[in-house]
Amino acid sequence: MFFNIANVIYKVLILLVFLVPARSAFARFDHHDADRIDPEERSNTETYNDLNSYRYPALWEDIWQRSQFGYRNSAGSLNVSRFRYDEDIKIDPQPRAKFTASFVQTRQEDLVEQLFDRELRLGYGFLPNMRVSILGDGDTFKEFGDMGVALTLFESDESLVELYYWNVDNYYKSKKSDAAAYRLKDSQTTGANIKLGQSVIGPTVSLKLENDSPLDWHYPAAGFEYEYWRKFGSLNISWPLNTEQSIFVKTDQEEKMEQKVSLAVPAASKRMHRRASTAELGLNHHVSDNINYRSSLQHVLRRVHYENGAVTEESPMWRESKSPEKVYRQEWGLIATRYGQINDVLSIQHGAYLNDVLIREDATEWKTFEIKYQLMFDVALNQNARLGINTTWDVDQVVRDYPYPKKSPFRPWGGGDLQFLMRI
Repeated sequence: MFFNIANVIYKVLILLVFLVPARSAFARFDHHDADRIDPEERSNTETYNDLNSYRYPALWEDIWQRSQFGYRNSAGSLNVSRFRYDEDIKIDPQPRAKFTASFVQTRQEDLVEQLFDRELRLGYGFLPNMRVSILGDGDTFKEFGDMGVALTLFESDESLVELYYWNVDNYYKSKKSDAAAYRLKDSQTTGANIKLGQSVIGPTVSLKLENDSPLDWHYPAAGFEYEYWRKFGSLNISWPLNTEQSIFVKTDQEEKMEQKVSLAVPAASKRMHRRASTAELGLNHHVSDNINYRSSLQHVLRRVHYENGAVTEESPMWRESKSPEKVYRQEWGLIATRYGQINDVLSIQHGAYLNDVLIREDATEWKTFEIKYQLMFDVALNQNARLGINTTWDVDQVVRDYPYPKKSPFRPWGGGDLQFLMRI
């Protein structure tokens, strides 16, 4: 009964995202993404428990949202050789002035993708609460510089309605370093950001829609032909119940397709079509300035088709793949955290992360239930900088491996994470 209700909630949330034309904040194509097809099979049963336990504490998120100048990063262990690495920079002085200049940069790397997004923005407020902006992002190679424009239809201290457009690799045709390379289709990114504060409709609502148009890149010197498109939509809602409690909803859905044809070794050619979504419903309880509780239910669904070898330029790239699913993942997760301040320097967060996960890869299937415990030490280095020392422990392995002398190896350690936040 419980999971039937949860399924209904999940479907409603996903429907909300696609009521409007609809990627993650990183839809804009990066030429480095063409080096390989996303290896979805690297993810394992612990992946989302790891990712959830490496989130920034709620206090850090509040500090970040209120800051005009800031830097933060997180490096959390996903396996013996790889981190989940997050890094954000933002410089946004006087965001409501008539003339504005800002810079934001985001880097996210995990087992599947390495994503990098950067934006320099120059804006002019031509009417009250309305603005037009020029967007730019450079590269060592001139051919990979991006140019864009944004139109802000409404802005206030807590709300924003904005449309934007990026011409990706704006100078490719005139500045390309390899004369033999060419593109039959150039990718453009279009999107919308909508944020509505509590004073407008009661709850706080944030909606992001982004679309990368198809790219068709022929690169004979590098020995490949590459095609790509991607779409994304996300919706975040926070609804205050009273001065201490609020309900929050987070949902996103992504669809990505990429194909890489090897000219030298056709058998190494590959196509990938991924549809992925997450939805989370939770309660935030801010007891006082020193104590905060948060709990939520999360659903993850990822369906990935791969085709290997017999992939050519004439393959039906823009139609849905008819090949069997290579990777299927469905996961329910429960998340509960308690953040408490011990003194002016030290705060501690305790967290419990439970997941019920099913993964299928070809004929192989994994179905498991796992529990992870988090103990994080949040150290205030000064008024503007904080250091997070995060430890996680696999409770399910502690239970399953008992009695310990008969089990080898016994590894209750679930992974560590270092976090840093600085603001001015």
